[in-house]
Amino acid sequence: MQKIILTEKSAERNAKFVSHEGDTLVFRMPKENGGINIPELVGCKERYFTFFAESKTDHSVCMKLCFYTDNDDKYSFYINFGLLPRIRALVCMDMEWVKGEKVFPERNPGQVKLVCLGEHIHKEHITRVTIENSDCFTEIDFSISDLCLTDEYPTEFPIPDVKLIDKYGQYKLKDWSNKIKDDDMLKKSMTKIAGVQGKKPVFPFSHWNEQYGSAKDLKLTEGSGFFDKIKKDGRWWLVDPQGYAFFSVGVDVTVPQVGCRVDGVEKWLDWLPAEDDPAYSKFFEKLKSAHSEQVHTLFAYEQVNLQKVFGDEWHERWLDFMPRFLKSSGVNTVGNWSEYVLSERTGMPYVDWLRDFPTTEVLIFRDFPDVFSPEYRKDAKRCAKLLEGNVNDPHLIGYFLRNEPHWAFADKVNLADEVLCCGHKTHCKDKLIEFLQEKYATIDAFNIAWGLSLKGFADLNHCFDGGARKPSALTPASNEDMRAFYKILLNEYIAVPSEECRKVDPNHMNLGMRWAWINDPDIVSGWQHFDVFSINCYQADAVPMMDYAVNAGVDLPIMIGEFQFGALDVGPTASGLFSVMTQTDRARAYRHYVERHAAHPNGVGVHYFQCYDQFTLGRADGENYNIGFLDICSQPYETFINDGVLKSSEIIYSVMEGKTPPYNGEKANYIPMIAY
Repeated sequence: MQKIILTEKSAERNAKFVSHEGDTLVFRMPKENGGINIPELVGCKERYFTFFAESKTDHSVCMKLCFYTDNDDKYSFYINFGLLPRIRALVCMDMEWVKGEKVFPERNPGQVKLVCLGEHIHKEHITRVTIENSDCFTEIDFSISDLCLTDEYPTEFPIPDVKLIDKYGQYKLKDWSNKIKDDDMLKKSMTKIAGVQGKKPVFPFSHWNEQYGSAKDLKLTEGSGFFDKIKKDGRWWLVDPQGYAFFSVGVDVTVPQVGCRVDGVEKWLDWLPAEDDPAYSKFFEKLKSAHSEQVHTLFAYEQVNLQKVFGDEWHERWLDFMPRFLKSSGVNTVGNWSEYVLSERTGMPYVDWLRDFPTTEVLIFRDFPDVFSPEYRKDAKRCAKLLEGNVNDPHLIGYFLRNEPHWAFADKVNLADEVLCCGHKTHCKDKLIEFLQEKYATIDAFNIAWGLSLKGFADLNHCFDGGARKPSALTPASNEDMRAFYKILLNEYIAVPSEECRKVDPNHMNLGMRWAWINDPDIVSGWQHFDVFSINCYQADAVPMMDYAVNAGVDLPIMIGEFQFGALDVGPTASGLFSVMTQTDRARAYRHYVERHAAHPNGVGVHYFQCYDQFTLGRADGENYNIGFLDICSQPYETFINDGVLKSSEIIYSVMEGKTPPYNGEKANYIPMIAY
C-alpha cells in the first residue's frame, strides 16, 4: 500500500487550498476549470485508488477522476463520481477501468452514481491524473483525506451516523413547499390527485381525439388500423390507426416504484421495517446488479405512502387515477418501462421495447456482439419472438430495439478498430480481413497503403492484439478503410434484429435504438431499417442534434426517447441531466424543448424521463434527481405541469402545422447539470 500526501500546492488552475484539518485537506473548487493534481497515479502498479471525500455544499455534486495522455489541455478518460451533500464517503477507483470495459461501475454505500466516460486508454500512456469538479453554478468546498494506492479492495465502507430520510422517503435536511409533514397531510394530498374512483380519464383539449390524443381535425391518410408514419410536403408525421395526425407526448417509467436502494445505508433512515415483517415484506425487492455480482435491497417508499392512504387496494387505486392524471396533464402516450395495464384499461397509446437484444458469447467491445456470427442471427430470432404478444394491438405505437448501447458511450470509438484489437477470432474479423483483401488484392498493396510489413492478410488476426496502436490511426488509407467497415458493422448490428422483428410483427413501427447522443455521422448507419429514428437528448434544445442526424443522411421521423429538466428547490439534492433553478424554470425549459422539437420537420414526439422523482439517496445505480411529474409522495409538480406540459400540449398540433410559433417567452434559468 502506498499512501499519497496532498499539500496546498496540489491545487491546480483555479482551485484554491482552503484549510488543513488533521489529515483532511479542503480545497475550494471554482465553478469551472479547477483541479487537484495526483502525480502518484501516473505509472502506478497498484489496482485501486481509495480516498475519503466530502462536498461541503447543500446539494449533491459531481466530481471526476481525470486521466490525461498526450494532450495536457483535455483529459482523455474520466470517471464521474457523485457525492451527497455534507456526507464523508469512502471512494474506491479501480485503475483497470481506464481500459473502457465498464461504463457504470458498482457504487458503494455513501456514494451515488459512477460513470466511466471518454476514450479508453492504456495505463502506460497516462501522463497526468487529477480530481476535478464538473462545472457547477457555485463554488464547491471539497474535502479529501486518506488517499492511498492498494491492491486490496476495501472490506468496509463506513458512513456517518446521521438521519437523512424521513418515514415518507423524503430528505430530512431540507424544507420546501408541499413537503409532507404528517399522515393527515399525505392523505389530503393523495385524495386530491386520486379524484373520484372510476371516473373516466379525458384529455383537456376539445381538438384532441379522445381515443388517441391525435388531432381530430387533421386527417392525413385513410389509416391502416395501426400507428404509422407519413411524409407530406417535406414534413414527417405520425398518424393514428384512423389516419389522423399524432404527436406523441409520453412519460417514461410510469410505475409506482422508483427503486430506493437502502442496503448499507440503513442508519440514515428514520424508519425501515424488517424485511420479513409480513405487513411490509412485499415492499422490499432484491435486485442483482447489472454490473457486478452484488445483490441490492430496494424499498418502495412511494408504494408504502400509497398504502397509508388507500390500504391494501393501493395499487388498484393507483391504476385508477394515473390515467386520469396523465390525460389531464396533456400526456397521450404511456412511455417506456411503464405499467402497460394503464393502456390495456384505457386504450391510451403506448410504446414498448424489445425485452432482450441479441448478443453473442464473444463480444467485440463492451456489449457490441459479433454481428456477422450465425449466433447473432439465431439470437435475433429468439429476441424477436418476444414481440408476439402485441402484434395485433392497435394502441401500440411501436417498439424500440434497445436503449443506449454501452459501447456507444466511449468517445472516438471505431468498432472496426476494436475488431482487430480485441484478441479473439471472430466472424467480424474474418469479414474485415475479407473486406481488405477484396479492396487491395495483394498484401504488398495493402502494406503500402497502411504502412505495414505483413507477410499475409492472415497476420491481421493478431498483429493489433491488445490495442496499443489503433489501426485507423496508421495512415489516411487505414482511417478510410476502418471508417468504411465501421459503417458496415453498424448496418449489420441494426439490420439483423430489425429484419427478424419485422417478420414477427409487420404491423408496428420499429422506433430505433434510443441513442444516448449523436456526435459522429457514421453512428446513424443502418437508419434505413427503422421507421422512426430515436435519440435520448438531454439538452436545452433537441434541434441541433436532430439537425446533425438529418445532415448525416437520416430521412425519418425523429422521436426523443428521453429528456428531462430538474431543479434544486424541492427534495432531491441533484437536478438531473439538464438542470434549472426552480419549478417555474422547469416549465419554461419544457415548453422551449418540446415546441422547438414539434416545429422541426422531423419532430414527431417527445418522451419525458420520468414519472416519479428518484430517491434522494439514489436508485439502484445511484441516480437521485428531481426529474418527476410526481414526488415520492405522489404529489404533482403543479407549476411544471400546468405552465409547461399542458400549455405545450394544447398548441402542439398548431406548432407542427406552422400556424403557431414555438415558445418564445421568458427563458429558463439554466445551470450546469448536477448529475453523474
